[in-house]
Parts: sequence; C-alpha cells; structure tokens
Amino acid sequence: MQGSVGHEDYDWDCLAPNRVFVDAANVLLPAAVAAQLGALAQFEPGAALLRPDEAAETVESLGEFRRSKRETVSSVQKYIFRKPAAVARYESLVIANSPTVPAHLFPYLPGATFPVAQTRPTMLYGYGLGRLGGGGGGGGGGNSTETFNTAQRMAMFNLDIPNYSAVGGMVFPFLVIQFKSLQGAPFNLAIGAYQCAGASAACLKAVEPLREVLASSVGIHDEEPTREPALDVCYSIVLDNVQAYLDVAWKDKQADGDDEDGGPVRTLRIKKLMLNRPDGVVELHRHVLAILEWAYSEQPGGRLYAIHRALDCVADGRYGMKLQADER
Repeated sequence: MQGSVGHEDYDWDCLAPNRVFVDAANVLLPAAVAAQLGALAQFEPGAALLRPDEAAETVESLGEFRRSKRETVSSVQKYIFRKPAAVARYESLVIANSPTVPAHLFPYLPGATFPVAQTRPTMLYGYGLGRLGGGGGGGGGGNSTETFNTAQRMAMFNLDIPNYSAVGGMVFPFLVIQFKSLQGAPFNLAIGAYQCAGASAACLKAVEPLREVLASSVGIHDEEPTREPALDVCYSIVLDNVQAYLDVAWKDKQADGDDEDGGPVRTLRIKKLMLNRPDGVVELHRHVLAILEWAYSEQPGGRLYAIHRALDCVADGRYGMKLQADER
C-alpha cells in the first residue's frame, strides 16, 4: 500500500518529502561525524568483547534458518545485543524490545503527502531514568551514582522530553536495531534500512529540545553558545541471519541554510558485516560496544556530556540568556 514502509516507492513517497535521505553516499560527511566514525573504528573494548566460543555459538544459531524470528532475535540478544556486565555506568542502559516510538517524533513536513511511517524497531537503546543499579536501569543495587540528577530530571520535565514510559522509562535513544527474517519479503534488508532511517529520524527529533537549549543559552565562560555535534548523530543496525548493515544518521545543519526543521536527516552505510563467520559477529559486537562508549562518555564529544550540558543550562537558569541579550 502506498505510504507503507513495504511499498516499492516508500523512499520517494515518504522519506524524501520529509527530508530523510537513505544512504547518502555522495554527501560530504560533516567533520564532527567523520571524527566520530574514526573514533568508532579505532575503539578497543578489551575483555568485554565476545569470546570465540560465544561468536561460534551465535553463528550456529543464526544458521538455523527454520527457527522462528523470536528465537533468532533471542540468539543475537544473548551475546551481541546484551548489556555489558559489571560496568557500573551502563547499569542505566535500557534495551527495549519492540518499543512503541511516539508518533509525533516521526517527520511529517508541510507539503508531504505521507508521514514517515511509525514503525517499531526490534530493539532500541536509550538511557533509563532510574538510579544506576536501581529502578530505571536493570539489575544490581547499592550504587548511588546517577545518570541524571534531580535537577536534570526536572529540566527534562520542563522541556517535555519524550519519555518511552512503556519500557519502564527511557529517554534519548541512540541506537536502533531492526532484524529482518530471511523468510520474509524480497529486499527485506532494504525495507529494514527504511525502517531504521525513520526510527533514527525520530531519535534525532527526541533531542531537538536540547539543541534549542544550547542554541539559546550562554555558558558560564562562553560569550557565544557552542553546538554539541553528538546531539546530531545516532546509529542503526539492520540484520538478518547472514549479514548486518551498520548505518550512521545525522542532522545535516549545512545542507541548504534552511534550519526550519533542524536540517534534513541523512544516513550513510558505514559497515557491512557477514554473520555466517565468527569474525563478522565479533566485529559487529565491537561496533555496538564502541557506540555504547560514545553514548555514555562524559568527555567533550561524548553524547552524555552533550545531554548533561544542555540539561544543566536549564537547571542553572541559563536557558534563553542569549535570546534575551539579542532582544536588548
């Protein structure tokens, strides 16, 4: 049906009119995105990486084509898409299964005949709202470190940040996973890439209030606000039993000077991996861990650093100071 993600013209009917462009191979990557991809390629996860026996078991599970989609997804969740053990700062990580993404986050621009379809990813990575080791972050206990302090949570409330409450409270998703069955329709991975592009656009829309905060705020030592490029980026993985595609999505702020919708969303395929080989499975897991490292980094360039910086602007009363100064 026209307007549905499985339609052969979905990219032309729904994505492009809403300024979402898939696999923009001919577009020059922004310097910040290129630098981030360079760091991703060089990341070494150490002991957290899959062991050879775990990689071999995953390959064997994926090779059993007669298994149901649910069984196959469970096999990749067991090792590839699992929460790293014994890493305190990841305790707030939420990996939501088949979450409902709020409809208003999917682009639907004036003049577009159809909106970007509201699809449900197989998995979605984001930050839990509970204490590390507590209510929003999974197992464990006794660790009082927080991903977001009380003032930052209040700032989220004031900014009306989308909360994926159906999965126990999750905010600011950054990694979309879409599994497609080999028994499905032809071009299933291409359909999965379209689903990932739409969900990635929704992830980028969810942090739009933070971009607006930074654009209209002045830091304590800053004469002018600075952008946080980490807020303009998210990742997606579409996979089946045999292969996986890793894509990056970003807000192209310099596309045409029209910032009415924050710039178009572009995606680029950065890696194709074969999952019928243990080294391909290990490499996919390494990239997942590298994305987690970036998402939870509180150093400049890290995503959590950027999120905290924007929320602190609101909590400290600096939100809107630049606008007030300009009006004077």
